[in-house]
Amino acid sequence: MDLLKGYDGASPEEESQFNDWLMPFVDYMVKEESIKNNHHIFQTLFLLCSAHILKDVALFKKSIGFYLNGLRTQINKEGFLPYELIRGERAATYTLMALEGLFQIAHIASLHGVYGLMEKSSYFGGSLKPALDHLLDFIQEKDSWSFMRKDLDKPGFAHEGSFSITEIAQQKTKLYDSGYLFEPALSCWKDSRCEFIKKR
Repeated sequence: MDLLKGYDGASPEEESQFNDWLMPFVDYMVKEESIKNNHHIFQTLFLLCSAHILKDVALFKKSIGFYLNGLRTQINKEGFLPYELIRGERAATYTLMALEGLFQIAHIASLHGVYGLMEKSSYFGGSLKPALDHLLDFIQEKDSWSFMRKDLDKPGFAHEGSFSITEIAQQKTKLYDSGYLFEPALSCWKDSRCEFIKKR
């Protein structure tokens, strides 16, 4: 919706219709997931984006609460995500996916005046940027994680589409460091429609 509005592609009436369409999904997702894995992360991301679209301050605050509640146990002191490690051969790609969701939540929150989520730590002392650095170390020096060797040697693991998983992770790091996650829609995030959170 932000992209459409940014290019004058949605009228106020269409925006209202979209909001009406969105609400049943929000109602369905608003009960917090009990297991704090990638399901919880992307539930939180969906609700945060929905709060932005609907200009719903209470939902925004609830989403931030979900993020903080989940982060308490999602990253251990070594930088692993325990709930994603149990994926076995898929642990690395699930870890990358989970970190992407966590970084997006923190970035979107910062665009609404809620800062510091990237620096928050779990109960165990783990936080986002070191966790991503740790994953990159694993991808680039895969012999150092011998217990994951089967994962990396599996045919097709190293590529998602036409890009290697290393390239994907490196590009994500550049985006997070620069602050540009959604460049085409950045003007939409920064304009007055984002002020509904900051003013209350």
